[in-house]
Amino acid sequence: MSPYLVKAAALACALVGVPVFGTIYYAADFDGTGASELGHTGSLSVSEQSAFPSSYSTQVLTAPSPVSGRPGTKALRFEVRRSDPDSSGGKRSELKLSNNNQTGTIWYAWSVYVPSNSLYDGTEEIFGQVHGDDTSRRPPFDMTRVSVSGVQKWQAHWRWTTASDPKGSGDNAYIANVALDQWNDFVVKITWSKTGAGSINIWLNDAAGTSPVLSRSNINIGYPDQSLNYWKYGIYKWPWSGTTTSSSYLPVVWFDEVRLGDGSETYATIKPKRGSGGGGGSTATLGAVADTYAFGGSTGTNYGTALVLGAKDDGTSSVSFDRVAFVKFDLSGLSFTPTTATLVLATDATTQAGTVTVNQCTTDSWTETGLTWTNKPATGSSIGTATTTAGVVADKSINVSSYVNSQYTSDSTKIVSFALTGNNAQLYLKSREAGAGNGPELVVGN
Repeated sequence: MSPYLVKAAALACALVGVPVFGTIYYAADFDGTGASELGHTGSLSVSEQSAFPSSYSTQVLTAPSPVSGRPGTKALRFEVRRSDPDSSGGKRSELKLSNNNQTGTIWYAWSVYVPSNSLYDGTEEIFGQVHGDDTSRRPPFDMTRVSVSGVQKWQAHWRWTTASDPKGSGDNAYIANVALDQWNDFVVKITWSKTGAGSINIWLNDAAGTSPVLSRSNINIGYPDQSLNYWKYGIYKWPWSGTTTSSSYLPVVWFDEVRLGDGSETYATIKPKRGSGGGGGSTATLGAVADTYAFGGSTGTNYGTALVLGAKDDGTSSVSFDRVAFVKFDLSGLSFTPTTATLVLATDATTQAGTVTVNQCTTDSWTETGLTWTNKPATGSSIGTATTTAGVVADKSINVSSYVNSQYTSDSTKIVSFALTGNNAQLYLKSREAGAGNGPELVVGN
């Protein structure tokens, strides 16, 4: 299948080899060197919808944390600013594919990277959507970043028309927490139907395509004029519509390995490339097997059943107000060697503003119900930090890849422990005793 090149702003994309199975309508990996073309394979043309094409709005740059097994090291970076001019109802920086007949079964796939340093403001951002020529109607499918009680989540929406609601009824579901500072591979398979025979399946970081994070069948999804629909990806920040003032928050997202294919494609041929096997990679989210904290003001007390983890260092020689938290994970059940790892900590509503530091722990022999200030392990080298906001519940993600990989490969027990310290503030994080989905998590991949 020959490349289809469309003149656009100075944006470099590469030509991607197209599998011989089925029909790939569009594929791009952004690793070419062309100076004035959007390059891709497939029959669909591409145009930019952004305030400043090929400036900060859309740029091909060296990807953060390049993934093994991909053709090169580049990715497409999108950014919008609150001071940008409005475009069709909000601030947007997107690539728009030309209309294609979105009926029957269609596959969509992309890899996305959301940086943690973008100071997310909590309002909705659409990162991918199927839309139609009737722009007053909501898209029949979109993938959105939202904030739920301070936790960033992926949310999928799907919609259809009814006689009573010609603009589109709909449904939605939270897919997963947004894993920051790492590449996340999405595969979406939609069978479009207005007669209840539709389906939607979504996979996230699933190498084999065996465990969808969302699966719905016998549903309505799509509009009567579906043949005019088109796929877009990037950032659409509709809550900023009508605003012109600047903001310290700059929405940024990176895309790579973007594909769209017909129903004769397979999971193996559509999924983003990753690793020597060509796609998908492996990931796992581990809950802490033990967590507690030690308090210098009560040196013999154990806090293993507390709902929070405390961290504080007042900077003086006295330890009467100091707290050090400890978190432990068991890696022995992994079927792969982790090369990426993100520690996710949820702040508690009682926390003060400050900085929590994640450190190595010199031993894994401590126990949740036995640790006290008197017998606590020594704190090792600093790995990373995260800032907390007073009274705000939010996930904090810290890159701990190198330390976790070394513990997995060099420690026969496959156990990894972290020591959490703070500054001169009462910092409180949710412990695993706070309930499923609240305590510390370790997101690992390869």
